[in-house]
Amino acid sequence: MRLSYHTFKDGQLKGQFQAHLWLQGYEGMLHGGVISALLDSAMIHCLFHHGLYAVTGDLHVRFLKAVPCDAVIDLSASI
Repeated sequence: MRLSYHTFKDGQLKGQFQAHLWLQGYEGMLHGGVISALLDSAMIHCLFHHGLYAVTGDLHVRFLKAVPCDAVIDLSASI
């Protein structure tokens, strides 16, 4: 997904993703699998930044609101 992240002195990781219409789930909404993949990517890259190497064994996501297909999504992760 061509994601790039920036890390900060406090250990936090941040990035952005521009959603696109071709990643649509239901009409006008970003597919939940894409959202989950973005969360997983931020989480794992944060671990990598801290010298921890892991893979996701289990991921549970509760969606509270729909994400529009044209949204700019701010990603952040911290330990």
